[in-house]
Amino acid sequence: TRLQQRIERLDEERRQLVSNPEAEEILFLQEQISEHEMQLEEQQVSGDSFGDQVNAQREGIEYLRKKLDEGRSELQQVQGRKASLEALQQAAKGEGNTAVSHWLESHQLSRKARLSEKIHVESGWEKAVEMVMGNYLQAVIIDDLDPVQHWVDGLKDGEVILWSADSSSATEQVGSHLLSAKVSGGENVSALLGKVQVADDLAQAMARRQQLSEDQSIITPEGLWIGKSWLRVAKDGEGNGGILARQQELEELEIRFEDLDINVEEWEVDLDAEQLKLRNLEQQREVQQKEMAAFARQLAEFQSQLAGKKARAEQLALRTEKIDN
Repeated sequence: TRLQQRIERLDEERRQLVSNPEAEEILFLQEQISEHEMQLEEQQVSGDSFGDQVNAQREGIEYLRKKLDEGRSELQQVQGRKASLEALQQAAKGEGNTAVSHWLESHQLSRKARLSEKIHVESGWEKAVEMVMGNYLQAVIIDDLDPVQHWVDGLKDGEVILWSADSSSATEQVGSHLLSAKVSGGENVSALLGKVQVADDLAQAMARRQQLSEDQSIITPEGLWIGKSWLRVAKDGEGNGGILARQQELEELEIRFEDLDINVEEWEVDLDAEQLKLRNLEQQREVQQKEMAAFARQLAEFQSQLAGKKARAEQLALRTEKIDN
């Protein structure tokens, strides 16, 4: 009968509802969503780590770039100061005098060492030594003075002092109260300084003045030079120091220049390397962000599918309830 047929059809539909395939698909989707949420969480942690690394790398590069800029600036300042002092030294050597330069060149003397380059003065006594030695500091050191007697007529203008290495061969004990005791090095300048005593200050020098013989004198570290009946003072108003002070500064600047030059070159290499490392980190972060976006899209798709399956399952449950009733 028609009623019997309807009952059979409802029974068949009920069996199909009981063996609802949506339940298995819902379970599968829930597992996929749970797995993707865990992976997405891991991706987020990884992304945060990449972000921290990139920020730290940028800060390191900024610090290195600042250090490099400061190094380049100091290197330029050192170069400028060196050039200025070298010009003053050249002028003091008479290299600005064309006649002197040509004369020295013609006798292969232009590259010979100067006396100031071959002596070392105890710190604090540079002004005193320079006051006493004067132009002798720029004496050209040669092996033998004898041939010079045939050259002197060739110098038409300027001043040249020649210093024979033979004159420094003799060695003698020098009293600590003499200025020559403040000088060491490859040349013996006792002939110039041997009659000059030292005093710590002007008051001490003045107190000892009357004890001096006519060929003796006393000098202070500031360069105040006193004889028995005379006193000499010389000041450097431009603040460029004397030959010895400039020579010492030039030596220090040369060392500083070499150190800076090496450091700047190393910092340039380091900066290039760190910038390359930053680019690699940014590329890795970009790849990781794309992967995370793909996981997020897949997760959203699974969640959408799950919502649809759950809605379908609710409809089937309502249908089953209706049939049972």
